[in-house]
Amino acid sequence: MGQLYPRTAQPATSPILALNPAKDRTAAWMKTANYALIATEMEDEGGLGAITAAAIEDALVEEDWPVNAVCGPESMLASNFGVSVRLVRQAFRILEIRGACRMRRGPSGGLVVQKPQRAEAARALASHMRWTGATPTEVWVARRLIEPMALRRAAINRRHMDLPLDTGRLPLGSLVGNPCFALALDSLEQFPGGLCETVTPLRPDLRAAVERGEEEEAARLALADLDAREADYFRIHGLDWPRQEPRQAVNGNDPHRNLATAVARRIGADVRHERCRDHDRLGSLPDLAQRYDASLAVMVEAVRILEDLGVVESRRGRGGGVVLSVPSPACIMRMVHGFLAAAGLDRLQCDDFTDTLNAAVIEQAATRGPGGHLRTLQSIADGMEQTPSRPSNLLLYLEMMRGIYDIVGNGVLHTLIRCIAGHKTRVYARDTRVSLRQDPTAELMRAGQMIIRGVLVGDPATARQGQDITAATCRRIQAEVMGAGNRRIVGSI
Repeated sequence: MGQLYPRTAQPATSPILALNPAKDRTAAWMKTANYALIATEMEDEGGLGAITAAAIEDALVEEDWPVNAVCGPESMLASNFGVSVRLVRQAFRILEIRGACRMRRGPSGGLVVQKPQRAEAARALASHMRWTGATPTEVWVARRLIEPMALRRAAINRRHMDLPLDTGRLPLGSLVGNPCFALALDSLEQFPGGLCETVTPLRPDLRAAVERGEEEEAARLALADLDAREADYFRIHGLDWPRQEPRQAVNGNDPHRNLATAVARRIGADVRHERCRDHDRLGSLPDLAQRYDASLAVMVEAVRILEDLGVVESRRGRGGGVVLSVPSPACIMRMVHGFLAAAGLDRLQCDDFTDTLNAAVIEQAATRGPGGHLRTLQSIADGMEQTPSRPSNLLLYLEMMRGIYDIVGNGVLHTLIRCIAGHKTRVYARDTRVSLRQDPTAELMRAGQMIIRGVLVGDPATARQGQDITAATCRRIQAEVMGAGNRRIVGSI
């Protein structure tokens, strides 16, 4: 009788990689105020195992994420990274949960590098959005921005590349071309009413527009298609989520983890934002094992999966056990980082996504007005004006953008931009050391003041002009750095 869950065959020629820490890469982002501001916490709050996992990921990025390479053995990696074998094993477990590696057992054990799958990263994003309180209205607003952008790019790619359409569905994923848009689109597909779940009478025309490479027509039909789906959804369900079998996120490429993954999904399906907010106690590990009809060993692994997603924490002592919590932005940023790095995402693709999304959100904020953020934005604008050339003022720009997203009040959009901006900051943080002919800080501060002025007076055109200045400034920096022959690109904020 064969194995119930046979392992995926690895190439016989998988190279042995003596993985060494990329200390300058890790040091450049882990303690920076920029990353902490985006993630709302410093990375070292995750514990030594999480820090070691992050250092290993940085080393894999330095090696261009060598899929199927074998890194190890454990003792060598422990020596290279200056930690104990126990911490290396803990880091392996974290990375295995995220689908970044598979542990190889035995005396010469180590890790086999894997490529995290977009489907799993998308499920992780959708689960995080649910657990942090995403509403149907927020999801439909996000779709209204993301779907036309993604389908426009799909039409452009269809015109210039010989890419096959996905069978039986609209051209998502690889046809979109940009991993950021593909991930955002697939994460929104996890919610009811998605493109692949609900087919409208407009769908044949939309497919035809994409196939012909007519990007403007594809974007127009995408909005019309969305209008029809949205009207049907709210007519049937109202403002609440329907009861359904949620497609909760659990990562990992090892089929032997299927049982723990399934249990983690069942637990996650029972979790609602209100319970996370109130830190409800799920029970002890034996209680949960009995409730979900699982062995204690499987339940321990399932809880570890949910801990890495940030939705539960284990407490000791009286009244302890497994307790729900609201996941922090840092949790989902860590979860999708491996997928984005392994997908070969470059800085121009990051900027394409962040510039497009930021421009739309800035215009929305200017239309709505500052509301309770008036004094905060005025204070940021004053700081930008008083010391426009101080490099640390880039933090003011990030604070301004966080305030802009808070005005719009869409947690789904804020989660998406945090993930891409955090990835960009993490991968390219050390590239800010590149010497430029002209410091861009003053120009960015001028753009920031223009954005704030547009928001304060309710002028979307002025606010958008400020964002256009930011994008143009960053394109100039990219051209300068690329012209100097640097492998990495310095891009936008």
